Amino acid sequence: MNKLKITGIALIAAAILTGGGYLVLKNISPRQRISGEAGVKIVHEALSFYNKKGQKINGRIYRPEGATGKLPTVVFCHGFGSTMSSGEDFCKAFASKGWNAYTFDFRGGSAKSTSDGSTMDMSVLTEIDDADLVLDKLGKEDFTDKKNIFLVGQSQGGEVAALTAASRKDVRGMVLLFPAFSIQDDARTAYPRIKDIPDSTAFGFIMVGKAYFKDTWKMDPYKTIGKYKGPVLIMHGTMDQMVNYSYSVRAKASYKDAVLETFEGAGHGFTGADRQRAITLATEFIDNNIRSRK
Repeated sequence: MNKLKITGIALIAAAILTGGGYLVLKNISPRQRISGEAGVKIVHEALSFYNKKGQKINGRIYRPEGATGKLPTVVFCHGFGSTMSSGEDFCKAFASKGWNAYTFDFRGGSAKSTSDGSTMDMSVLTEIDDADLVLDKLGKEDFTDKKNIFLVGQSQGGEVAALTAASRKDVRGMVLLFPAFSIQDDARTAYPRIKDIPDSTAFGFIMVGKAYFKDTWKMDPYKTIGKYKGPVLIMHGTMDQMVNYSYSVRAKASYKDAVLETFEGAGHGFTGADRQRAITLATEFIDNNIRSRK
């Protein structure tokens, strides 16, 4: 991996001229050695990418300590108003299995996002752009096994992952945690006409702009997600009050190869034993779907 040493304006200019670059940001998150599952030693460090506009997407990559060569690589997409930290436990588990795992902040994804961009400009479409960029850049790294790139997304990140995978050929498998395929229905319920959408809205616990609702107001995600033909694991709680369980039932029917794991009594977001079960199921799913490089 080449580590860029350009700083300030020159760095941004270089990123724009080259169509987007990357930078290992030692000053933000130095390389750290930590314990993974079953005492496996793993390391993580900051790995950030720039898009063609010079905007930075901050993330962290987790890897088995001393790993060499090309490894299966898993990309974690966080939910609405969250950050890369929400994927830390999953990434530790994946790295403990001997894989690369990358979690990142969507641009404007939350008030605490470390990536560039404002929540006022964020939407499902901007997050798809970010996910595409991350997949493109990681796919070019010498540590990535291009035959074994997986996506994991939770809540809004689940819908983003599903829509992203639908237009790509390099996603080997996908895990969707309580995916928010309700976003467009919710938008149309709140604003029956596009012209009703205000310039800004206090939505949930962050401020969003008109783009958040307008960008996908006409979208039916189920007409798109089924274009992805790879294996899919969906996990959803039966007591989810934010995204009804029925949305994942319909998603399962949209895919050629999908399994829906039901979490009885679980709400939106898994905690405790449910969270650990989700990590275990995701890890087993990826392990069972890794394609041999021979």
